[in-house]
Amino acid sequence: HRDGGQPGLLAITFGLLGVINMAHGEMLMLGSKIG
Repeated sequence: HRDGGQPGLLAITFGLLGVINMAHGEMLMLGSKIG
């Protein structure tokens, strides 16, 4: 059966992954500029 909470959980997970990816990319860019 369908769980109504599943899409929200997926949205939160993908949102967190997006934030982590952006932060990681910024750190990589900063590292390449410094180094």
